Amino acid sequence: MTLFKHSVKKAVWGQPSESEYALAEYSRVYWEAAKTLVQSVGDKKAELSEYNAYPVAFLYRHALELGVKSLLAKYRDEDGQLVKDILDHSHKLGKHIDDLQYLRRRHPHAFEPDRAFDALIALLKEWDRNDPRGIMFRYGTKKDGETRVLPEGYELDIGHFATTMDEAIEYLLNVEQKIFDTKIAQITREAVGDEEYFGR
Repeated sequence: MTLFKHSVKKAVWGQPSESEYALAEYSRVYWEAAKTLVQSVGDKKAELSEYNAYPVAFLYRHALELGVKSLLAKYRDEDGQLVKDILDHSHKLGKHIDDLQYLRRRHPHAFEPDRAFDALIALLKEWDRNDPRGIMFRYGTKKDGETRVLPEGYELDIGHFATTMDEAIEYLLNVEQKIFDTKIAQITREAVGDEEYFGR
């Protein structure tokens, strides 16, 4: 029996994706998987060994990355930036900060409150410093088989980590939804006219 087989059918997860990249769908699947693992340990989060916690961190890391890329691919692209340019940044989250700030200037209401945006940017910078390639938590040690992923004296508090990542990912989803709602309202207003739209 083989794990993978050739098929002429396009692989799908749930509903058909909005684009060939399916960034939002993959982000949500990574996120749901991470939350499921966290929920499975209940109140024992503080007792998790690094080897139990690292897969959770890895899933959260990629949920965040794909959430950022999904937002930019949908709404930054309309100003001329190709999806390929976004993907070419690879796993380096810091390279998306300028685009997020530009998008915020275009849709300031969607990125409120300011503290949430600032927290997101700080989080992206922290990931960029510590895990620029997006592979930090794949294993417990680095390629030499000896060096620990986290330096001596550092630990991964999975409870705090999960809460911080959940807040950031939820914020990204809310931003994306607000921009979408605004665009639908603009289309509706243009279709029906101001008088009917405002109910006058």
